[in-house]
Amino acid sequence: MVIKVNEIKLGELAILKSGTNLSRLSKEDQDTLSIYRGEDFDIDQAYPYYEEDVNASINANILQTNDLVFNTATAKAVLVSKESIGKTLIHTYVKIACQHIDPRYLLYLLNEDASIRNIIEVNREGSNVVKRFPLKKLEQLMIPNIDSHSQARIGKAYLELLSLYQAKLKEADSLKELAIEKINTKIRKKEDN
Repeated sequence: MVIKVNEIKLGELAILKSGTNLSRLSKEDQDTLSIYRGEDFDIDQAYPYYEEDVNASINANILQTNDLVFNTATAKAVLVSKESIGKTLIHTYVKIACQHIDPRYLLYLLNEDASIRNIIEVNREGSNVVKRFPLKKLEQLMIPNIDSHSQARIGKAYLELLSLYQAKLKEADSLKELAIEKINTKIRKKEDN
């Protein structure tokens, strides 16, 4: 038996705001503002931060607790880490302030749900080199609307999975470094003989 789930446009569940074009910022603003960049996106991907009972609010392009950042070029989303709170988004990113949806659940949907990923990939615009998923299409994206308890359960499980994944990556990196160190030591010993 297939259960039909109601779908709602993302723009009705969250406030979406495109980042600022750096060329429109004064030199002084560029020097004084803490700008959100690609490295920040990578950190947020590795260390998402979620806090219970925080109400979403839209404060221009300034990142706040429980905001999602959607990269229009990679069409991937992250939940901001503690390090990114207070940073200003630039034009390649969209801030998603979740009002009527659990941000962890939305993070799961945008990054992992097969039907949503397919819609995103099919609707990306631009050249073959850089295809983007624009704000207007993101706002129109149809999101499965399930009860808040189920959203929280799915979202919590997804963040736990991401945390486990990051731990395994660190473990694999450590093993790789150890193996390379042993190989280098053996090579040096053979060269000395």
